[in-house]
Amino acid sequence: MGKDGVPAIPYLWKGPAQVLKKTFKLLDADGSGTISDDEGYAAGRALHAGSVDAGRKYWDTMKGNLDADGSGTIEMEEYINVQVRYFMENGLEPTPTMGALQEAYNKLEEGHARQMQQGTPRNDPPPAKAPSETPAAE
Repeated sequence: MGKDGVPAIPYLWKGPAQVLKKTFKLLDADGSGTISDDEGYAAGRALHAGSVDAGRKYWDTMKGNLDADGSGTIEMEEYINVQVRYFMENGLEPTPTMGALQEAYNKLEEGHARQMQQGTPRNDPPPAKAPSETPAAE
């Protein structure tokens, strides 16, 4: 076991874990130590050319896979350990995986930079709510 009861990352996976840590810090825009829905949606939008719908779908899928404790936010340990465990269980090799993670980080960083140039906020507006149905006056 590693620090705070979190399983230690095997040596060969330290490189990919470092890229994941760097990516987590980029995603955690407010520095709270967790990735909120707003931060996750912004990341999805950055990865999907500004598309709010694609960004939401991306984040909802990622959150479903990463939120191991069901808290509704993603902590750094979850973000790293769940993904490294997935890579190992699926027989992925550390070096090519690290390259793919670095490419994803670069794309995310470019997307965030593009959003800033366009003056797009990092947080999405809340989803539109359906109008409440009120009975018609008789």
